[in-house]
Amino acid sequence: MISCKKKEIGPQFLNNPIQENFYFDVLVGCEGNFGTANGSITAFSSSSDSLRNYYFQQQNNFPLGDVVQSISLIDGELFIVVNNSGKVQVVDSLDLSSKYEISGLTSPREIIKISDSILYISDLYSNAIAVYDKENKMLLPAIAVSGWTESMIKINESVYVCSPTQNLVYKINSNSHQLVDSISVGPYPYDLVLDKNNMIWVLCSGEYNMNNGTLEKINPSSFNKETVVDLNASASNLCLDGAAANIYWISNGVNKMNVDQSVSNLIIPSNSSLFYGLGVHPVTNDIYVADAIDYVQSGKLMIYSNDGSIIKTKTTGINPQAILFK
Repeated sequence: MISCKKKEIGPQFLNNPIQENFYFDVLVGCEGNFGTANGSITAFSSSSDSLRNYYFQQQNNFPLGDVVQSISLIDGELFIVVNNSGKVQVVDSLDLSSKYEISGLTSPREIIKISDSILYISDLYSNAIAVYDKENKMLLPAIAVSGWTESMIKINESVYVCSPTQNLVYKINSNSHQLVDSISVGPYPYDLVLDKNNMIWVLCSGEYNMNNGTLEKINPSSFNKETVVDLNASASNLCLDGAAANIYWISNGVNKMNVDQSVSNLIIPSNSSLFYGLGVHPVTNDIYVADAIDYVQSGKLMIYSNDGSIIKTKTTGINPQAILFK
């Protein structure tokens, strides 16, 4: 007999935490279902092929929160941005035990290190970039900007920030914490990375159903665009390999392009999968792809060799998307 009943989508964590020392070198941030506070972390060891789902909950015996957005490794601590909970959960990088949290944020997206004591946090709704004093555990006056801010990188004394709703990349002085310049790019710039030639690549996802995504190279010295690659499709999840010589992104699958060229190749077609996250292992160059499947059930982590051949598939939490190698 087969019976059907409504599946509960609430916070999912163990009643009895199992404190353990588990070596992992890959973390997958799983958003969970919006509004249900079941965001989670999947920890994976590429050397032992072992995996732990809901690892933060297991180690701490409380749920992580609502929509895990991004994960950053800063000075031996992991900063887990939990978007819809308006917080950043800070944990030990070895066992994910909770240390403290940064609260009082509106809708945080990404976090980067500016100095030994200062962090910047981008935000979806606040029209500002939060400035956090790590030593004194307090928010400082924010940097006023227009619109949504997303991916950030720091080069020398400047911080470059994507603004998807303004179609701009902002330039901020990291000493004065002031917006000093901006440059227009394609529609909806989400991601930016720094390649081996010290050039910035910006991925603009394009307008909804317009297939007008672009990949744009900016010289940070002159703050001018040097290359614009029309992708003729929507795009997301820009990342680099360990040598910063090749860039990868999701657009009808996984695409790859050498930074010294302007020709891309589709190396892993998505077919019927819902590719939602992407990363390239800095040592093995294996390609890690997160599959959200249907945005409701547990997702998958698919690992491919660098030529696009499937190696293995693992089950993750719900809506896996943020991939961090440590």
